Amino acid sequence: MNVRFTMPDAAPPRPPFVLVLREDDGEWHVRMLTEGYIVSLTETFSTRQDAVAAAAEAFPSLHIDVGSHGPGG
Repeated sequence: MNVRFTMPDAAPPRPPFVLVLREDDGEWHVRMLTEGYIVSLTETFSTRQDAVAAAAEAFPSLHIDVGSHGPGG
């Protein structure tokens, strides 16, 4: 499984958690957010169920939040 690390400029402190969200491209994305870092799976998913399953496999001990901001979410 491939991941990409990102350091946002001003990330507020927060406990690690996983976010599964549908983006404007219509695909579901998985990101793990923690203090100062965002870890994104490089794969995208066509269904929410596939994205949640991948999130649970990649980050088994973390809480998973599911949301969307794209069309049809």
